[in-house]
Amino acid sequence: MSVTFSPDGKALASGSNDGNTVYLWDVATLSPIALLGNDADEEHEAVNSVAFSPDGTILAAAGDDAKIRLWDMQIERETGALKENVRPIGVLNTKAGGVTSIAFHPDGKTLASLNGQFERGKDKGGDMAVRLWNVKNRKQIAVSQNHIASINSVALSPDGALLASGHHDGGVRLWDMQTQKQLATLEDHKAAVRSVAFSPDGTLLASGERDSARLWDVQKRKRVAVFKKNNTIVESVAFSPDGRILASVDDSCIRLWDTRRNRAIGVLGPEPLHEGPIRFNSIIRSVAFSPEGTLLASGGIDNTLRLWDVQKRQEIFMHKLAQQGNIMAVAFSPDGKTLAAAGTHKKIYLWSAPEQELIETLKTPAIVWTLAFSPEGRFLAAGTGAEIRVWDIKTQTEVTTLRCMYLVTSIAFSHDGKKVVAGSLDGTIRVWDTDKFGGN
Repeated sequence: MSVTFSPDGKALASGSNDGNTVYLWDVATLSPIALLGNDADEEHEAVNSVAFSPDGTILAAAGDDAKIRLWDMQIERETGALKENVRPIGVLNTKAGGVTSIAFHPDGKTLASLNGQFERGKDKGGDMAVRLWNVKNRKQIAVSQNHIASINSVALSPDGALLASGHHDGGVRLWDMQTQKQLATLEDHKAAVRSVAFSPDGTLLASGERDSARLWDVQKRKRVAVFKKNNTIVESVAFSPDGRILASVDDSCIRLWDTRRNRAIGVLGPEPLHEGPIRFNSIIRSVAFSPEGTLLASGGIDNTLRLWDVQKRQEIFMHKLAQQGNIMAVAFSPDGKTLAAAGTHKKIYLWSAPEQELIETLKTPAIVWTLAFSPEGRFLAAGTGAEIRVWDIKTQTEVTTLRCMYLVTSIAFSHDGKKVVAGSLDGTIRVWDTDKFGGN
C-alpha cells in the first residue's frame, strides 16, 4: 500500500494490507531487516501509509484501524537475520476511521495525518480531518475538519422539497431544496453510505452502507429499522413503486425487505455462502424497479444485465455484454419500455424491456457511473467522469453537457422535471435548471 526510503537511502519501509505488515528492507542486499509488529497480540487492518522522520530515527505507519504506530529505527541487527515482531514505541489513536496518509514536518517534531477512505471492497468511515501530533509526547495538538466527505448518492423527495445525500464519512444529510440549507444529519452508519432512496410517498428514506441497510422516518429524522442480513457493502437500494418492498444489493444477490413489517421476504440470486472477502467477479452495483413494480433490473461487475420477476423471485432474462467491462448503473424509463445500462464500456446500452432486445447504443467519452431518466422520459442523464451528458431519448441525440469539478457519482431529477441534481466525489451537490434542455 505504501513504500518510502529512509533519509540516508539505505533502508526501505513498506506497508501492506495483509494484516499489520510493515517491513524494513536493506536496499543494498534487497533483504528484509525487520518485521515491525503490532502493539498487541491481535492483528489490525491494512497499513495505508509509512513515513520516516527527517533524521531517520522514527518510522511511522498508519492504517485502517485508525491508529498511527511509531517505531525506533535504532534496531539491533544480527547479520543476515530477520528481526521479527519489533514492538512500536508509541501509538497515536485518531478514533476517527482509517488513516490514509501521514507526513512529518521538516523539523521532525510534528506529524500530520489524514483520516479518509480507500476503495478496496471494505469501507472504513473517516471524518476527512487533518490532525497534527506532537511526536515527543504523542498528543494531538490540532485538528482541521474543513474537508467535505465525498458524496456517493443523492435522492430527491417526491414533492421536491428535500434532498438526501449519502456521504463517505458515514453521514446522511437532509437539505431544503428551496433554501439550499442543511436541515439535519442522520448519524447512525458506521461506514461510508453508498446509496440513498426516498420511498414513493416520501415518508421513508433508505440508506445502505458496509453491511446493512437502514430505514429512516423522514419527518421525525429517526431510524425505524436496520436490515443486517447483508454480508457485504450495500451498493444500491431501491423502493418498489408502492413502497412496500425495499431491495438492497448484497454481493451476488438482491435482498428484498418488507418496509411495513421490517423483515426479510426474499432473495434474488445466489445468496453468499459465507461472510468474508467480497467476490469481486460477482458483485452487483445497481438495481432498479420497473414502474409497475413487477420487474427488477440489476447490473454488476460480472458484465451481466439481469431482469427478475419480483413476485416469483426468479430470473427471467440474462445477457452478458459482448464488450468486456463492468455495468455500474441501470435505470428504467418512466413508461417501463426502455432499460438503460452503462459502465466501464464507455457506452450506454438501451434495451426494449418488453422484448428484451438491444435497440440502441450511445457512445460516451468516459466511464458511466450513474444514470437517471427525466420524469416524462424524454431525457437520459449520465455521469461520465466530471461531466453529466444528457440525451434526448426520442432522437437519441446529445442535447447538453453539464460540467462539474470532479467525478459525478449520483444524479437525480426532480419529480416535476425542472431540476437535475448531482453529487460528486469533491463533496459538493450541484443543481441545474432543465428548461434549456433540448432547446426548451
